[in-house]
Amino acid sequence: MEWASDASLYLMSQDEELVLANEEYLETMLNILDNEQGLPHKRGIIIEAMCVMVYDNVNTINNTPSPERTRRAERVLNELTKRKPLVVEYKNMVMDYVQKVVFPRLDIAI
Repeated sequence: MEWASDASLYLMSQDEELVLANEEYLETMLNILDNEQGLPHKRGIIIEAMCVMVYDNVNTINNTPSPERTRRAERVLNELTKRKPLVVEYKNMVMDYVQKVVFPRLDIAI
């Protein structure tokens, strides 16, 4: 993904993590992280996007996520757990309200 290695490319001028926070991009994001591709800031955006994916799938109006949302959140949490040092490295890029929901599930101090 050329975006990850070119600082001049962006998906939006802000909120790139919200655009990327979609399961269809997960494999590409994992590939970038695992192959140490991409600029540090872009890798941080990917970690942030993955945290947003968890947040979006566990936070529901009635606090009871559907089985599909639960599966999606568990999958991303599993992938974040495998990359916990990266999550810690980029934790300051993750919004506070997202940290409060996601980081306890990863056993990361807020």
